[in-house]
Amino acid sequence: MTLSAVRRRTWALGVLAVAVAVGLCLIGAWQWRVAFPPADASTLPAGPAVPAQDLLPPGQPLLAAAVGREVTASGRYEPGLALRVTGRVLDGRPGTWQLVPLRTPSGAALPVVRAFVARGTEPPAVPTGTVTVTGRVQPPFLPADRTAATADDAVAAVDTAELVNRWGAPIHPAYVVAETEAPPPEAAPERVPALPSEVHSSVRLRNLAYAVQWFVFAGFVLLFWVRLARDDVRSSR
Repeated sequence: MTLSAVRRRTWALGVLAVAVAVGLCLIGAWQWRVAFPPADASTLPAGPAVPAQDLLPPGQPLLAAAVGREVTASGRYEPGLALRVTGRVLDGRPGTWQLVPLRTPSGAALPVVRAFVARGTEPPAVPTGTVTVTGRVQPPFLPADRTAATADDAVAAVDTAELVNRWGAPIHPAYVVAETEAPPPEAAPERVPALPSEVHSSVRLRNLAYAVQWFVFAGFVLLFWVRLARDDVRSSR
């Protein structure tokens, strides 16, 4: 094999290695953004409500600019998949959140926090038929204690990765705290305020570990190509 042939093969593998490394770095960068959610804000973003499908496309990462924005979405609730988010407090009262999937026309599930349910009270009835929900976008957050929710219909926090296992894919990358529903429900639920304090800024260590892992993989790919190129040059000589 001639030196020129070796070089052609080496450079072809080099182009492939760079392409693979770039792809791995993009995945790592996405995991890095997820690991560092936006910090707490002093006010909620202003502006008209936008379609949730446009701001929160299923399967895409949540953008920092989307947190706190007001969105609208139409679809049908799935009462049989409703969950209780445990460990919630409103005005000093302990209770749970009523979390229900809203199945949009695209087939994706939009997690909607419909109401606060004080301890000792029954959750409000979930509307049937097509409804249009207007609410504020909030980022998923992981529970401090995953053992806090022990029942089949309970979760300790709103984690879209866990909700996929319960509700199926596709799913929107954030949840919406409902402000209004049209048509209005017969019994008005006690709404959960979408306060800036709900915008969590803690580092998600699992996603951070994934990000570092993908960057290391990219480095290994490039290192492998460098060693392969060096061996090819040596053998051709």
